[in-house]
Amino acid sequence: MIDYKKLDVEYDQIVILDLLSDDERTNWKITEELNSVLTTEGFSTRILNLSTKQELLDAINQLTIESHSGKRYMLHFVGHGNSDCIGFKHTGELIPWSAIEEPLRHLNKASNGSVVLNMTTCKGLNVINAVDQLKGEFPFFGIIGYSENLGVKPGINANKIFYLSMANGMQIQEAIEKVKKDTGDEKFHCITAQGYAAIKNKIEQQK
Repeated sequence: MIDYKKLDVEYDQIVILDLLSDDERTNWKITEELNSVLTTEGFSTRILNLSTKQELLDAINQLTIESHSGKRYMLHFVGHGNSDCIGFKHTGELIPWSAIEEPLRHLNKASNGSVVLNMTTCKGLNVINAVDQLKGEFPFFGIIGYSENLGVKPGINANKIFYLSMANGMQIQEAIEKVKKDTGDEKFHCITAQGYAAIKNKIEQQK
């Protein structure tokens, strides 16, 4: 089991990057409910409703600019995903994990390696594939994600438990363990980019 390092960071905001359609936002209310929980618990939030890959890249670039001034962000993705990508299901525009590796790497560097991604998407754990173990800098410190397809209600419920746990002082790893315990679902995970790269590099060396 990979130990999740404790980050000595206070995040200025949790940025919700919503890639859903307007109808999905209205019907599912994922971002609305998450934002309500976060603000009630005193977290500062920013909601970015996005419609294209370019808008996503521009948003990450803007956060990078702000991070150079000392701002620190946790990114919470709400959208559709699979083993290979995240994307806009209603338009058919897909974004391979590799396409966001470089923008996230710049953001993470500007944030002194503190960026954490929370992926409320199907198979969001696969964003770990954006890590290139040969590069000295990683696109994020770590990720929180689900290893299989994630339903709307389970996703909302799990994130409520997670953020309430963080508000009560739990570290990320502890909060994820509580999510697993309270939901009875072992498919929620968190992993560091450093840990993943070390494992992947070891496997490559054994080939």
